[in-house]
Amino acid sequence: MKIKELLERMQTERLADIAKNHLTIGEKPARNALKTAGCYSISGKRGWYYDGDPATLEKSIYDFTKTHGERKNESTKEPTFKLSKEQNNIPMIEQNSGSQILRKRVSFDINMALFKRLKLYCVANDKNIYEVAEAAVQEYLDRRQA
Repeated sequence: MKIKELLERMQTERLADIAKNHLTIGEKPARNALKTAGCYSISGKRGWYYDGDPATLEKSIYDFTKTHGERKNESTKEPTFKLSKEQNNIPMIEQNSGSQILRKRVSFDINMALFKRLKLYCVANDKNIYEVAEAAVQEYLDRRQA
């Protein structure tokens, strides 16, 4: 589409609608191409305007774009390899001194002051948070059953 034709259409239609229905580039690349061509818009007035060389009006909008009407985000139809939530919750088997321990990632809410104390304890004793939390829960449950 020529710049002149585009400027005439923009007196009655929005640039977004024109880009969607008549151009192979989107609104933003079309706006950038108009700016590159030397066109300008006036706040409060509909459309875009051009006061420069009349020969520019006869050029295509695609002459001022970087993509020249090509779609740059074409689907590659290649599979993505992201883990789904179901795959993240699959129990993990940990090898520990010859025995296998089945582990599952869980989350829970905890008092912030208590969590800060837990983190400080873990740093000072070179432990992982999950190890200390697991030991504390195990000790609590053992005391409750006895």
